[in-house]
Amino acid sequence: MTRALLPPSRGGLRTSALAAASNVPVSTVRYYALVGLLPEQSRTPRGHRRFEPAAVEHLWFIRCARQLGLQLPAIAELLLVRKADTCPCMAIGQVVHRQMEAIDRELMRLTAIRDQLIAEAAAAQCEPSQQRDSRPSCPAAALHSTLDQLQRLW
Repeated sequence: MTRALLPPSRGGLRTSALAAASNVPVSTVRYYALVGLLPEQSRTPRGHRRFEPAAVEHLWFIRCARQLGLQLPAIAELLLVRKADTCPCMAIGQVVHRQMEAIDRELMRLTAIRDQLIAEAAAAQCEPSQQRDSRPSCPAAALHSTLDQLQRLW
């Protein structure tokens, strides 16, 4: 993916120019600025945001971190580490380990759901004589209670 060339601008980049240069929606730029992930350079007399050109790299960092599944609080933590004059290795390692643990928990949850669905699929095999009969004794009728159970997991 190539980055758009930044238009020359006095007083910083407009929100729309930053969004275009970073390939993110304008609403995302505004939200990230609102929650403090993007430091604002200044505002025009009419109140429009102006960002430094360095904000493009900032947004790319956020975007890459989101693609790794990091949540905004973890990204904020990493952005603080980027600003610090200390070695970021320990802080980055902690964030990465927390993310791996979250992925492992999600994998376990999804594996349990998959195993339940496999069991339900195996139990829902009707005999040819049952396929024309919509009786509640059909093995697939048990799927309703399983779906109720799965809904509680969400």
